[in-house]
Amino acid sequence: ITWNSGFPVCGLAGPDTWETYNRRNAKLVADGRISTAGDLYDLVRPSRLGTIEIRCCDMPANLDQAIALAALIQTLVVTFAEDDDIAQRISIPMDRDLLEVEYHEAATKGPEAMLTNHRGELMSPADWLAILSMELQPVADRIGTDVALRMGPSVLADNGSTRQLQNWRRKEQLDLSKRIAKSPRRNETHVLAFA
Repeated sequence: ITWNSGFPVCGLAGPDTWETYNRRNAKLVADGRISTAGDLYDLVRPSRLGTIEIRCCDMPANLDQAIALAALIQTLVVTFAEDDDIAQRISIPMDRDLLEVEYHEAATKGPEAMLTNHRGELMSPADWLAILSMELQPVADRIGTDVALRMGPSVLADNGSTRQLQNWRRKEQLDLSKRIAKSPRRNETHVLAFA
């Protein structure tokens, strides 16, 4: 279960044009479901400041990771706005259902997820980021995000989701050890394999 699964105003935005986005928001306001579009927490949404908010990233663990994420997002935005050749190569044709599955996979497994890349192949986020960074390199060089973009792998090496997965595994191992210790047959030999 992801953080936004219980909130109907969170998640993947349905509208695909500015007109349908505004029409949806106006209907939700008219129906009394929201007060303003600011009550919607889509993973990617326009802000009142005229910018786009990207809300689907894990919390960066340090400033270098925040810079690397910003560089990746900035380079992607410029690519899709200005470079049709690269944009076509890295576009991911994906229906909403598959996108929901991919989002859940990423949210629950973090860097250990297997995701469908822009070539239609399943791969780890680290491998995908390496390929994507190479594809984006011409735009990154042009707009000055190339150095920060190369820091991208650090985001996947040590972040909140990595630490949460490690903590969960330690807790699971500890719980198993406690259950075995309380076992009425604790004098028996138990062979345990911890990942």
